[in-house]
Amino acid sequence: HGNTHGNTMHGDKKHGDSEDDKVLRDFMTKYSSSPDWVDWDEIRRGQEVFIRDLPICGLTLFYLSLVGGFSAPLITKVLRATGYLTSGPKRVMRRLAD
Repeated sequence: HGNTHGNTMHGDKKHGDSEDDKVLRDFMTKYSSSPDWVDWDEIRRGQEVFIRDLPICGLTLFYLSLVGGFSAPLITKVLRATGYLTSGPKRVMRRLAD
């Protein structure tokens, strides 16, 4: 059984942890739980608003800002030069979906 990164296991204790291992473990411990000020009811409320309004937001972007923006002469010049919307149907649809 190979020993990676110089760590050895002895029972439940780790010996020889590198400084990187300690930093990662400290980071995970600190950021694996939510701060006390998080209001989960407000988070759920925001998620519900997002899900409820997402279809109309998508339509608004598609029919108003994206079409208008992509048809402006200066913007289309940049789009053509970068290949942003001319690199094949699959890539274009992926970019529009993003």
